[in-house]
Amino acid sequence: MNPTRARFRLELVVSVLVLSAMPIAPLAQAVPLPPKELQLSVKEFDQDAHAGWRRLQHEGKYLEAAQLIDRYEKDKQGLNGGDRLVLCFHAAQMYAFGGDCETALGRLQNAKYPPEVLAELGEDRRYADAWNVYVDATAAFLRKDRDVLTKCLALLEKGPKDLQQNTTVVRQLLDHFNDSYLVAYRGNG
Repeated sequence: MNPTRARFRLELVVSVLVLSAMPIAPLAQAVPLPPKELQLSVKEFDQDAHAGWRRLQHEGKYLEAAQLIDRYEKDKQGLNGGDRLVLCFHAAQMYAFGGDCETALGRLQNAKYPPEVLAELGEDRRYADAWNVYVDATAAFLRKDRDVLTKCLALLEKGPKDLQQNTTVVRQLLDHFNDSYLVAYRGNG
C-alpha cells in the first residue's frame, strides 16, 4: 500500500475515534431560549399560532419548534404537571413531523399522566386515561405497531365524546399507517 494512502487512512481512523469520543450536547440544550419566548404564558407559547413554537411549525421548521418547546419546558418557571405533559407531547409531534421518531418516542414517555396522578383523580380520570391512550396510539404509530394502534382506537371510540378530535387523528394514523407521521396526522397521504 502506498505510504501516503496508509497515512491518510490512519489519520481518518484517528479523527473518527476522536470525534466519536467527544460528548455531543443535545440540540435542545445548545439552542438558547430567546428571552421573549420565556416571557410568554404557557397558553401563548403553546396555543397562539403566531407566537411560541407554532410560528416555527407553520414555517415548516419542525425540529427547531421541537427544540424550542424542550427549552421552554426546561426553563419556564411555574409550569404545572399538565402543562409539562402537553409540552412534551407537542415536542414529540414536532420531532416526528421532522422525521426524528426516536427522539419523539422519548418525549412521549413524559407526555402521559403517571399512575399516582391517575389514582388521585379517582372517578374523574376518564379524560386523563383517554389522553394516555392517545399518547400510546401516537407511540404505536411511530413504532409501526398496527395492533396496539388499533386497540387504542377502539378505546378512544368508547371514551369521552368531547375528545373526538384525538379519535379522528388516531383513525387517520391507521388510514395512513405506511406514511410519515406528518402525512398521517394531516390525513392527506
